[in-house]
Amino acid sequence: MESTGPDKSSALKTRLSRFTPPLVLFLLNAFVCRELFTVEYTRYTGSIEAAYVSISRIVMEHWSDLRWFPEWYGGIPQQNSYPPLLHILVAAAGTFGGMPPALAHHAVSAAFYAFGPVALYWLAARLSGSRVAGFLTGLVYSLLSPSALLSREVRVDLGGPWLDRRLDVLVVYGEGPHIAAVALLPLAIFALDRAMESRRPGDTLFAAIALAAVAATNWLGALALAAGVFCLLLARTSRVDRRLLGNWLWAALCGGLAYLLASPCIPPSTIHAVRLNSPTIGGDYHLAVQFLPLVVLAGVAIAACLKLLFARVNANPAIQFFTFFSLFMGAPPLFAYWRGIALLPQPARYHIEMDLAFCGLAAALVWMAVERRRPAVRIAVGAAVVVLLIPQVVRYRGYARGLITPIDIRATAEYKMDEWFGAHPGIPRVFAPGAASFWLNSFNDTPQLGGGFDQCRPYPWNAMITYLVYAGPPDSKQHLEASVLWLKAFGVRALGVAGAGTGQVYRTFPKPDDFASLPVLWRGDGGDAIYEIPAPWNSLAHVIGPEDWMRHAPAGALDVDDIGRYDAAIERAQAQVQWTSRHTVTLTAEMRADQLVSFQETWHEGWHARVNGRRRRVFADALGQMVIEPRCGGLCRVELEYDGGREMKAALTGSAAAWLGCFVWIGYGQLRRRAVIVG
Repeated sequence: MESTGPDKSSALKTRLSRFTPPLVLFLLNAFVCRELFTVEYTRYTGSIEAAYVSISRIVMEHWSDLRWFPEWYGGIPQQNSYPPLLHILVAAAGTFGGMPPALAHHAVSAAFYAFGPVALYWLAARLSGSRVAGFLTGLVYSLLSPSALLSREVRVDLGGPWLDRRLDVLVVYGEGPHIAAVALLPLAIFALDRAMESRRPGDTLFAAIALAAVAATNWLGALALAAGVFCLLLARTSRVDRRLLGNWLWAALCGGLAYLLASPCIPPSTIHAVRLNSPTIGGDYHLAVQFLPLVVLAGVAIAACLKLLFARVNANPAIQFFTFFSLFMGAPPLFAYWRGIALLPQPARYHIEMDLAFCGLAAALVWMAVERRRPAVRIAVGAAVVVLLIPQVVRYRGYARGLITPIDIRATAEYKMDEWFGAHPGIPRVFAPGAASFWLNSFNDTPQLGGGFDQCRPYPWNAMITYLVYAGPPDSKQHLEASVLWLKAFGVRALGVAGAGTGQVYRTFPKPDDFASLPVLWRGDGGDAIYEIPAPWNSLAHVIGPEDWMRHAPAGALDVDDIGRYDAAIERAQAQVQWTSRHTVTLTAEMRADQLVSFQETWHEGWHARVNGRRRRVFADALGQMVIEPRCGGLCRVELEYDGGREMKAALTGSAAAWLGCFVWIGYGQLRRRAVIVG
């Protein structure tokens, strides 16, 4: 009995040493960004976070119906709106915490900001074998931004070399999903490393969930995760033994299991859409995509040479991993910043991952230098680091206080335009400009031609029409005529235009007066206006002849002859449209048996049509919109339903099977261990 006291004291010290460092790191980062937990709208209304708030609001209001997303790009599958994990967490926080979507988005994003250094602490502590080294890594990452020191562009944009780039990207640019993915990335690498070591089913499932979480949060983070997994495997390849091949195979197992778990969120068609659109988002990256395999091969070759060097000096896994990760995550942004060379699409955005890698490497090098020194030396170095970083806490805190300032969103020009759109739900689809497009569905369910995640646009027409409407040809009459024809072809009945003196963040219309001859529906300040796209219909469904559907894709924005004929055809007769849910719709019209229905909603193989209970053909026209062949005379009622198609059914089946298989595996392992204990 006398030994119980010391044992309890030792256990308490162990728990404190395990939980105190991550708690300190979390509280430090939460202290830095504390206003973000309570602010609803900030002054950075031009950021993409408005689109993320839109998704979260829609999830909050439609938990049971998340198949089709009719608000963006003429309609897209829900999973194409964005990788969903952050938005689901925001919606859950808003629903159960009683918070509006924008406030919930900021609170959850702030939590991920604070969690990032904690996850990095766990990874660094595991790879280095020292909680002190892990804490040093998390502390450096919390209070330094290497990208601001290495890039003039980042430094100027940030306002100085010693300010908080991670918070700046989160607040100013609204990169909540990216910050969340980078926060989860070290946790996924940590979990994978543990699973490779233990080979236990519970650890393997946790690793798969962590890997899937990164991929289901942000595409940039998913690519960085793939590089991180490769770097971990390379760092753990210390000698040729029986576990070497097993590590790579176990990582492949975890990766495959992770994809099965997440496949309903990121099915192959969504990955394909991202692959097709990424070369044109934020610039022309076709050349980067073309040479990407060579770039990856060169990176692997350099990493292999470094591995040979590390083998000779017997470097610890932390040094190896963060060196390899710095190579793969540092090269894209630094080549872009220093030489203007794009090694992959949007390379500069990876400077967030680069900061994590460089901070990890710097801390690992410091720890390597003092690890085997006398305790007094280690204490002195640790104290020096803390003293040097204390001014950073003050600097970061002051920067955050000035950065996170609330505003009244109702006073913004974007809100005023979006408020009018929301007050007129009878308009089938609108064109909202710039940031008004991002914010539109944060406030209402108005369908629009644009959206907030161009990487998953279903067809190229959306981008082409947007460019045409904004800039167009020099001839004003041609600009107006071509724009109106294209907007009609996609069911747009109201066009929002930012005027020459607009208060909106983005002055997207260099020639706003080109549309002044259209009927005015609303006028705002600074020349902002909403114009009517004249048409004798107010529906997205139209009865057309068998020869009237769009058979041939136009050659460009000004190739409008077929567009004009199609517009004339859909003006003759309309069908009534009634959405009975977000994924079911009923079309009703008087028609002949040989006529078709043109429905200006994006076609997907998951849409099915029935007339009087019988399946009818649904196919895509040259614009990617639906055409239905009812084969019905008189008053016809066409019932459309979207079920995701064979791909989504396969993804859901695979995901369910993976979950079931993991639980059976875990249960079987538990039974075997009990049998061994009993035996």
